[in-house]
Amino acid sequence: MLNHHIKYLPFAFIFFTFCSRKHFEKNYVDFVITNNKIFALTATGHINLINANTGDIIDTNINSDTSIIAIALDKKGNVITANANKKLELLNQQSLKLIKIKQSKDQIYNMVFSKDNKIYLITSKGINNVSTGKIYPPDTTVKLNHQVRGWSNPSAIFMDKDDNIWLGYGFGEWGGELYIFSTKQSKFLKLAMNNCCLEPVQSIFADDNSIYISSGLDHMETSGCITKIDNFHCSQVFSSNTYWKGNSANKQPITGEYIGPALFNKKDNAIYFYSQNGIFKGNVDRDLSQINAWTKIATPKLHWTYGQAKAAGSPMNVIKMEYASNGKLFLLTVNDGIGVYDGKNFSLLN
Repeated sequence: MLNHHIKYLPFAFIFFTFCSRKHFEKNYVDFVITNNKIFALTATGHINLINANTGDIIDTNINSDTSIIAIALDKKGNVITANANKKLELLNQQSLKLIKIKQSKDQIYNMVFSKDNKIYLITSKGINNVSTGKIYPPDTTVKLNHQVRGWSNPSAIFMDKDDNIWLGYGFGEWGGELYIFSTKQSKFLKLAMNNCCLEPVQSIFADDNSIYISSGLDHMETSGCITKIDNFHCSQVFSSNTYWKGNSANKQPITGEYIGPALFNKKDNAIYFYSQNGIFKGNVDRDLSQINAWTKIATPKLHWTYGQAKAAGSPMNVIKMEYASNGKLFLLTVNDGIGVYDGKNFSLLN
């Protein structure tokens, strides 16, 4: 009888291994990093926990009572999630259990946190100040792009040092949109349009003094830009457009940079951006208006499919970048999970 069971042990082991891995999904839609741990939100609505130092999987089954749709870090480093039942929850990082902290009446798109750690929800009805319960509907008088209408899930969100909420949108060939909400004045603010690049917004970030927006478009031609905003006035850091080179008999298109996510790294005073040509960095104290002022530091090779969003050639499949406290740069890809640049090489986490 014992030998009978031993005979089937290899099959049982394979079956158990398969079942234990079936929830290991690398199709991520967002991630946050805290205490050198990556909390990666999957497309099916649960969280995988990854060691940011080693890349090893710690847990693959952090769940709410329904699909998790958004994840963020508060000012204390707590992981906060929102689920499809409009529930806001805090993740206990010891037990890996989610604890309810708020029930919203409206669909939650995402959340940001003020300096004093007050929660502001981006919802289907507008901006919800959780501490007061008051909802601020979108103000259409501050719109920048009159080709588009409506209020929807933003492509980028950011809370600046003055507790202004920045919301970026992308509408493909119809361009981008930007809303700014002052939590101190409890109203939407108007941005001066001069020198603003209004292509689909990919990310919003800041250095010690200024706000930056990265934008990119791949429609007929490829283009991208990084805009700097001081006192709600725009200036162009870098703008790249497709152009034609050569004489009339032998003209060749030189494709612009499709700029995706970007960030500022205080350690080297540099902006990093991702395009279809790789990862670039440029010191903010330099004139970065030309591509030769930027240094390409890596050229990841990623998978893609034609017609896929945010894809202009095989390398352009990155939707977020973030530095960890260990100095590594982590990239969220569309088809290949999470990638990491360690200062020398780029690799994909297992």
